[in-house]
Amino acid sequence: MMRVKVPSRRPNAFRALAGDRSGVASIEFALVIGLIIMGIVGTVQFGRALAAHNEMSHALSRVVRVVNLNAATTPEVITDLLEQYLDGHDDRELDVGITEIAGTNFMEISVEFPFTVSIPLMEDTDVTLRVATRAPMVSPTQ
Repeated sequence: MMRVKVPSRRPNAFRALAGDRSGVASIEFALVIGLIIMGIVGTVQFGRALAAHNEMSHALSRVVRVVNLNAATTPEVITDLLEQYLDGHDDRELDVGITEIAGTNFMEISVEFPFTVSIPLMEDTDVTLRVATRAPMVSPTQ
């Protein structure tokens, strides 16, 4: 008696693996999760920088109000007030600039300090946040 080999109706192992789609979503998620995390952390870092810039702007507005009420405010007092209003910001070194604008009764007051942006998988980046405004050197109440 002779045996005849009948081909199997089962697909071979490679075809079975190629047709299996059960882990595709997990692999796609693993490939994309790094970009998603970088995007979220980048958005948070941008928000931190924006909040620090807004605090600087608010502190500068408070200083300009003091200058408006008392035209005899010295640059040292302006610098001290800005450092006081911006106290508690990671001991950042403030750079305060006060310059008279030639031909006018105004001065420009600026404040800037370094800000470090940290995003995973990227190098830390130092940026300088700067806010400037003009203030009269003569009080409107005088």
